[in-house]
This record gives sequence, C-alpha cells and structure tokens, in this order.
Amino acid sequence: MKPASLTSESSLSLPADSYIYKLIHTSQNAALAAISSDDSLRIFDPEQLQLQAGGIFHKTHEGVTCLETFDADPHCVLTAGRDAAGRCWDLRSERKTFEVKDVNIYDTAIADEEEALIQIINHGSSINHAGFLSNTEVYALSHDENLSVYHLTNPDENIATEVPSKLGDLRSVLHCEYIVDIVPSGNGQAIIGAGIRSTQELCLVPLQSGSQWSIPRDQAICLNGGHGPEIIRSMCLNHASQKVFTAGEDGLVKSWQMPANDEVENEKGDEEEAQPRDEKTALRENFKKTKFGKERIRGRFAPY
Repeated sequence: MKPASLTSESSLSLPADSYIYKLIHTSQNAALAAISSDDSLRIFDPEQLQLQAGGIFHKTHEGVTCLETFDADPHCVLTAGRDAAGRCWDLRSERKTFEVKDVNIYDTAIADEEEALIQIINHGSSINHAGFLSNTEVYALSHDENLSVYHLTNPDENIATEVPSKLGDLRSVLHCEYIVDIVPSGNGQAIIGAGIRSTQELCLVPLQSGSQWSIPRDQAICLNGGHGPEIIRSMCLNHASQKVFTAGEDGLVKSWQMPANDEVENEKGDEEEAQPRDEKTALRENFKKTKFGKERIRGRFAPY
C-alpha cells in the first residue's frame, strides 16, 4: 500500500463549526466548487486552495444538499436543497441564473410516461450512492455500505436480466469503518474511498471490471492522517494532475499528491519478492502487516 502526500490544506474561510458536504471540479477543471453546512457555495483554486474573488455564494438554499456541474454551460454549477428547489449559479456574474421546482425528467422521444421507464433496480436497502460506471453498468451503495453492480437491460431486446455482481458489505471487504464515496475513473472502473477514523486514514481502492467485478486491496493508496478523527465527507479526483481533494468534518479541504505509477509498481514488486512460497501463509502475513488487518482485530465502528 503506497501513501499519498499531503500538499496543502485550507478552511476556505468557513465559519466556525461548519464543514464541506461535497466537492466537485467545475467544467474543464478550472476550479473546485464546494457546498457546506452554512448553506454556502464556494469556488476556489485547486492549486493553492484559495477562494476566488467573489467566490462565495451565501444562503444558496435553506439546507443545501446537492452540487453538480452543468453540461450545457461550463461556467455554471447546479445546486439543490431541502427547500425543494434546484438552482443554477453563473460563476462569472456571481449570481443565480434560474430556479426550478417539482422536477420530473423524461425521455422526450417516448410519448407515454410509463413507456419511458427503462428499468427498476431493487437494491434491497436504502441507497446512499449510485451512479454509472459505463453506458451499461451502474453501481448502488446502500447506507449499510453494501455494494452491487448492475447491468442495464434494453427493453427492446428479449434478453434475460443479468445477475448483479454483489460485492457485499465494504466495511468487511476493505476492513474499514465507512465509505466516503465511489468515484468513476473511466473505462468502466472506479475508485472507492474507504475511511478509517481510528487510524485516521482514507484508503483509495480500485473497483475493477473483468470477467467479474473485483476490489484489489493490494493496489490501495493510503492518505495517512486523513482528517484526523473526523469523518471525511467528500473526495474529488483530478486524473490529469494525479491529485486527490478531500473535505472533512474538521472544516478543512486538503490536497494530496498521488504516488507515481512506477512507485506503486516497484512497491508491489518488492512485496511479491518478500512473500513466502506458501500462498496461504503469504496472504495471511501480508494481511496482518496492513492497517486493514489491524482494524479487523479492533472491530468495526459505525460513524452514523
């Protein structure tokens, strides 16, 4: 397991006892945007983690909950909140451009609303995170951290629904305490953010496709120190710069530099050379050396 390096951190001038809910890259990765518990929207520079001029939008909602980019305009971001409103914010003019309520989305190519429904997926418990891994694969992560990957079916084709890939409770699989998020990384892959408060770590573990979905723990990258004993609320990856941005309940945003690929490969090779010949003994000894293994001995922690 290779560590990432902490490069900078900032409070973004948040009020006391406030923290970030979610981080995203604005379109074209020009800046980072964040929503926080004081209902503000903040725009800041990803290199120095400094607020841009006019980069604070106060009282965006009465209880802001959601932040996304707006594909139709790279200079705008979208927010939603508990006030049942969705709003668009122009980052150039520093103002709200429009607001919508009672949102319903349909496939306009299909006249019948019932026919517009493509597929229903029953995950079996309340959903915490869900999203597309590819045009045909979606993931669902429940509040009890159970992860499954589902294959989308074409209603026009008479093909039986594929059995989903059930990866189980990620707290047991990754020997962590909670899952921050699952972030698609392209080519049908994703990165799982596994948080461990007791050892103050965030581990980034790949979710990989193949003949079946897998989570290779030996390829994890660890953000040592994390946000101290506080829960990490959001993470955001920049694949071009190989940086990771995190936000925690300590009220800070942090920037981390990922290790170079050759460093990860060298470490993996060193570990393989040091393994005993007996495969079961090797796996057992390597697992005990990791903090995942130590965490399993301590037992789980339920942060919510």
